[in-house]
Amino acid sequence: MNCRLASFLIVLGLVGLISARVAGADTFELNDKSTVTGQLLAPDKGGILIKGEDGRISERIPWTNFTQTALKRILEMPAAKPFVELYLEPDEPEPSQRAAAAITLKPVPRMPRPDPRARMGVIFSSSLSVTLFLVLYLANVYAGYEISVFRNYPIALVCGLAAIAPVLGPIVFLSLPTRPVPTALEVARKQAAQEQELVEAEEAASEPVAPAPVASSSTAAPSSAPAPAASSAPRLPPATVYQRGQTTFNRRFFETKLSGFLRIVPSEAEKDMVVQIRSARGLHAGQRITRVMPNELTLLVHKGAASSEVIIPYAEIQEVQIRHKDAA
Repeated sequence: MNCRLASFLIVLGLVGLISARVAGADTFELNDKSTVTGQLLAPDKGGILIKGEDGRISERIPWTNFTQTALKRILEMPAAKPFVELYLEPDEPEPSQRAAAAITLKPVPRMPRPDPRARMGVIFSSSLSVTLFLVLYLANVYAGYEISVFRNYPIALVCGLAAIAPVLGPIVFLSLPTRPVPTALEVARKQAAQEQELVEAEEAASEPVAPAPVASSSTAAPSSAPAPAASSAPRLPPATVYQRGQTTFNRRFFETKLSGFLRIVPSEAEKDMVVQIRSARGLHAGQRITRVMPNELTLLVHKGAASSEVIIPYAEIQEVQIRHKDAA
């Protein structure tokens, strides 16, 4: 009797042990299509251990190796829930929910498009385009002014052509060669020649006519004798004067108007001429300008047998005079 009871208890214990093992074991699918069966143990952020039916414990399996279905089943384990939730993908919404969540586009105000049949008239369809057109037109006229100064052409001519033919007019004058600027000596010579001609014409007009000879007695002796010719000094060319207010004194002025005085050896026309500069530092006269800088010039001044260089800023110059060295 006792033997039968002991055998029954042993069999009952084995059945209970097998049932407990089967109840704790489960099958989980991996992403590589394989499966693992066993009991879940020790979940952490690196994965989970699985104890097989034979009692062996596998290596830790990362959470990324499990499928979404297996992760949802592992989520039922309270200890594994904090780690599994990070790897679960949200469920796709139902078709009815998708339609409800569809984005509805609302009409927005748009700027009207210009009429394609307007052609060039569309430029004047808005105030902004008209303003831009006027700015470009004025810039074109100003470019003509700068080109007229650079190429030494009449300002009214170049600006007028730029206003009539925008862009094309300034390009034409910019392509032309620079018109030569007459030097101060040439202007002085021309003025001197005109004055000489005027004086000769006045002298010819005022010359007295000789009276007719009158018969006289044979005893009368000639009482008049020819007057000696009056000696006159050679005429000197008039001085050319440039004053502040009428002339802008800068580097360009001295390089164009007084270019002959920048040479080391003066030409035949400049060798007898003197540059006299009146400035805040005094009155200086010299026959050569040695250096022309952006803000000042250097004048070579002779005092007796000695010579020295005087630096004169453009801002201090009041008057520049070109005269003959023998003129007072």
